[in-house]
Amino acid sequence: MQVTVRLLGRLRDYIPAENRGHITLDIASDAVVQDILDNLGINEHVLVAVNDQHESNSKTRLQPNDQVMIFEPVAGG
Repeated sequence: MQVTVRLLGRLRDYIPAENRGHITLDIASDAVVQDILDNLGINEHVLVAVNDQHESNSKTRLQPNDQVMIFEPVAGG
């Protein structure tokens, strides 16, 4: 199955620049959020949204054509 992944900020460096921060991945039918992070080699703390919903559980199962957004946590003060 396929999902579309969008990376924001410096996380865009995990995929080729010509992709402009977007990539479509073929994943197993039982894939979870963590599988996407592993596939891209992301092993740092990031935030993930699936279909515009913040996803705090990296074991959430993905569905065909899901839209996954990966971005860095923001701190302020």
